[in-house]
Amino acid sequence: MSLILLALLCAVRFNTITCCHARDRHSLLSFKQGVVDPSNRLSSWSTLPDCCQWHGVGCDRNNRVIGLSLWDDGDYYFDPISNNHSELLRGEINLSSLLAIESLEWLDLDGNDFERISMAPINNSVATHTHLLPNSSKLSYVSLSDNIHLHADNLHYWLSRLPSLTSLDLSGIHLPSETNWVQSLASLPLENLSLRDCNLTTSILSFQPANFTSLSYLDLSLNDLTFGLPNWLFNLSKDHLQSFYLSQCNLRGQIPDLSGYRNLKSLDLSNNKLKGSIPEWLGQLDSLTILDLSNNSFHSSIPSNLLNTSASLEYLDISFNNLSGPLPKILGQNNSYNSFGRDCWNNWRALGYIYLGNNQLTGRVPPMMGSSLPYLRALDLHNNGFSGEIPSTFNNCTFLALLNLEGNNFSGGSIPHCLHNAFLLAPLENDVDFSSSLGLSLTYTMPTAKKFMKIDLHTKGQQLEYQKNLNLVRSIDLAANKLSGEVPVQLFKLTKLQSLNLSYNYLIGEIPEHIGEMKDLESLDLSHNHLRGNIPQSMSGLSFLSVLNLSYNHFNGQIPLGTQLQGFDAWSYAENPELCGPPLQKNCTIPDNTEEVEENEDDGFLKSLYLGMGVGFAVGFWVVCGSLFLNRAWRHSYFRFFNGAVDRIYVIVVIKLQRFR
Repeated sequence: MSLILLALLCAVRFNTITCCHARDRHSLLSFKQGVVDPSNRLSSWSTLPDCCQWHGVGCDRNNRVIGLSLWDDGDYYFDPISNNHSELLRGEINLSSLLAIESLEWLDLDGNDFERISMAPINNSVATHTHLLPNSSKLSYVSLSDNIHLHADNLHYWLSRLPSLTSLDLSGIHLPSETNWVQSLASLPLENLSLRDCNLTTSILSFQPANFTSLSYLDLSLNDLTFGLPNWLFNLSKDHLQSFYLSQCNLRGQIPDLSGYRNLKSLDLSNNKLKGSIPEWLGQLDSLTILDLSNNSFHSSIPSNLLNTSASLEYLDISFNNLSGPLPKILGQNNSYNSFGRDCWNNWRALGYIYLGNNQLTGRVPPMMGSSLPYLRALDLHNNGFSGEIPSTFNNCTFLALLNLEGNNFSGGSIPHCLHNAFLLAPLENDVDFSSSLGLSLTYTMPTAKKFMKIDLHTKGQQLEYQKNLNLVRSIDLAANKLSGEVPVQLFKLTKLQSLNLSYNYLIGEIPEHIGEMKDLESLDLSHNHLRGNIPQSMSGLSFLSVLNLSYNHFNGQIPLGTQLQGFDAWSYAENPELCGPPLQKNCTIPDNTEEVEENEDDGFLKSLYLGMGVGFAVGFWVVCGSLFLNRAWRHSYFRFFNGAVDRIYVIVVIKLQRFR
């Protein structure tokens, strides 16, 4: 009867029932019984009869449930600082109920706050049929990452129930110290495995031999591998492994030899304690697209063959090491650029992200770098010893979004006038997504970047790190060099620029009025230069500007009025002797002639009044008296009128006095 009622409730088109399968619906409702849903995200599970229309449920053409995705999309984000997870899904994951869904292929519960995984029997008679064997699940993709309170004590048991599992992400879950689950993993046909930040140690991973013959993606970042890598990591299939992430694992000594993995596309060994020189076998990995060796203790120079043979390299980060030597020599060139010439750089046309900051590199930046790297998106050479001119060929890099040359010895004149061409031709809505060329599923978060980007910016008064979304950043940092001359006017026409730092140079000139067109500008630092003139009034319209430093220059006049510029501290304008007005305590000494003008106006009015009165009296007097003097009849009439008026007044007064007596 219940099945008949359910069918009647479902939409029927062309004699085809569009509802999901009843058994799938019952299994999902059984799973929901163990879920605590404080934000009512699963409200559609109670109001809609067709479970294919339920939130997070995916079905195939036969209306069989094939996927469940209840990952936190950001609307219910867990804040670790305030420990606020009241809006996330909680409770238990009834895996038995989900495994009863015969066609279920993928399960994504990322970023919630589940506490436990249950494998208890479910109240569903369908699950007891003989065709639903305990290990007959089709589930191939499972992601439970960032459920930080999830207890996975029965990990070995439920992994053995997933014989078809090819992708597993348990990142952010503290896994048990027992080692039997490692062997269970090895028995699965896993292709993608992410155990990032799982509180793993070398002893846990090394206790039993394991043989992951199908792995193409492996992430063990943010674990403690102080005592070395497990031996089975060197027995991975050399033909399959494409992505290997060991960031922040407390690795020590030399880089482990991975030269046999010729199909490796992504390698991340950043934030460890590796030392020595960078091995030359890295240059033999012809398929390498992402290489991150940042934040280690590598010294010497970069192998000359690293870039010469890795023509597919798109992301290179060797920042924050102790590398030295001139850049042309490092890249297989001498100071005259004659060893490989322009063709050498042409081999790396896919290179989009170059991070060489915080080393001891010296020499000049080759002029052909800009012209030969059309897809250059970010160039970070900060805190090195580079010198010479900034190549004007960067105007060919029409996708350039980040240029950080801070803390070097660049000189040779002013900032290139054509530099603005690169940034001006890179609108935010047309960003190039290089990740599609990797051939990797974006389902798996890569530690250095989902779009393999990582940026350290000295902006807004602090060092900020932007990861995974360079689309949000537009920055030029040329601070602490030896640049001179005037700032190119074109630089202030970069309307998409968000951060501009030209501090600690020898720049002169004035800030042009059209700086007000940089509506997206958030941070502007022009301090410690020799700039002069007035601060443009148009700057008061930069509504997103949150950091401003114009100190130690020669600006003069009054700071433009407006809440935007008056909202900064006085130090933003310090050491500009001729600058005045709020927020500075120095008042503008503009001559105040108001009172003097008012006094002059009053004096003129009184003089005019007195002159008019005098002239009027004289005219009136002589008009009356002259008429009486010249005309006898008027004179006699006037005196008769005057005498009569006096007599009448006298009689009236006498009569009034008699009445009072």
